[in-house]
Amino acid sequence: MSFPKSVLVAITCILVSTPLFAQTSTPRRATSPATTSRLPASSSPSPRTSSASTSRAQPAIYRAPTTQRAQPASYASEVPPELYETDAYAAGPSSSDYGPACDGCGGPSCGAQGCCAPGCFTGWGCCDLYVRAEYLMWWSNGANAPALVTESLPGIPQANAGVLGSPGTSILYGDENLDSDLRSGILFGIGGWCDPGHTIGWEVNYAYLGEDNQDFYGDNTTSTILARPFFNTQTGAQDSRLINYPGLVSGSVGIDATTEFQSLEAVIRSCFMQSCYGRTDFILGYRYANLTEQVRIEESTLALSGVIAGTTIDIVDDFKTLNEFNGVNLGFITERRINPCWSYEFTAKVALGTTKSTGTIRGQRTTTNTLGTSTTNGGLLALDTNIGDYSQTAFSAMPELGIQLRYDLNPCWSATFGYSVRAITNTMRAAEQIDTTINPTQIPPGTFTGANRPDFLFGESVFVAQGLNFGLQCAF
Repeated sequence: MSFPKSVLVAITCILVSTPLFAQTSTPRRATSPATTSRLPASSSPSPRTSSASTSRAQPAIYRAPTTQRAQPASYASEVPPELYETDAYAAGPSSSDYGPACDGCGGPSCGAQGCCAPGCFTGWGCCDLYVRAEYLMWWSNGANAPALVTESLPGIPQANAGVLGSPGTSILYGDENLDSDLRSGILFGIGGWCDPGHTIGWEVNYAYLGEDNQDFYGDNTTSTILARPFFNTQTGAQDSRLINYPGLVSGSVGIDATTEFQSLEAVIRSCFMQSCYGRTDFILGYRYANLTEQVRIEESTLALSGVIAGTTIDIVDDFKTLNEFNGVNLGFITERRINPCWSYEFTAKVALGTTKSTGTIRGQRTTTNTLGTSTTNGGLLALDTNIGDYSQTAFSAMPELGIQLRYDLNPCWSATFGYSVRAITNTMRAAEQIDTTINPTQIPPGTFTGANRPDFLFGESVFVAQGLNFGLQCAF
């Protein structure tokens, strides 16, 4: 049987309008973050998206993290993230990292690991050459000198005047360490690096410690009774030579004691330990040091009574020593960064070699009277038995320790402050070569008999110099 066409159309419309056959909107699949990030901000929804799906909250756009290089375990554990999470670090070292492009105090153009080598600290920045100058405010241990000048209270008998151990006698000069005063000096240094990573370098340093003078002068205006003490081998007791004594003799005595020290070193530096905060270099090279000392005693007396009244006697005793050290220098230098502007340096060195010591003793006596002027060899403490040149060579060590604090003023200039101490073993000191035991028969017009005194003592001691350093450094 056939249905009318109008009936079939009506049935179809009823079925389509029922929920069972209604078309359901298919939910839109979530877009991946990578796909979403490529959609333009102004893109409109797809025409196929229903109004319900359009009003639904959209997921937040996920931004991919900045690409960073993998960090070594030691570096990642030592450096806080805020130090190395920079664009400069993420980009890695560039050609500018090996030139003078760093801005001050560890700026970003240096890179987080230092501008000269990834993972390697260098206190000299990107520069391959550096110079420095330091002012030294140092002092040294003095040389032990015997008593050289004494005075006595007025009224002391002539036989006891100026004699050590006698009542009323005191020491004016000597019986102490000479040349131990604070004095100034200067240090100049120059160095450079042989490779861009600053792992091999060289350095030359010269230090000069200014001359220390410890002077003395006495005459009849300073002391009524003035004398030079000694031990008399003929009597076996303390004695003295009078410089001032009322009615007997009038005169003066002056002493000049000097010490001068200088050193030179040339070393190779090799980095054997490094991190992002510091480095340690091994050093090996040559070291030279020079220690020069002198004690000069001058006296002038005028006899006031007796058969030699009116006679003037001028005496000079001169003691000099020269110590020259030559040796192999080795040690290490450790640098450590405290913060972007501050760092410190610790130095430990020891030079092993020999010290050649030379001692020179001279003495002279000039006598002026009515017969004229005559000059003879020998003074009071410098006589024929010890006048001459003496030398010896001994194995020596020259250690050095120092610590220095450095502040970077800008990429090129740094200010430094520190403390240093250095020493030389087996040195000959001038004051310690003075023998105050004498045989007075050598003194003109006597005839020499008895003990050969004074003598050259060949005394050895350790010279130590230490103090504060204030300096400027320039890297370029």
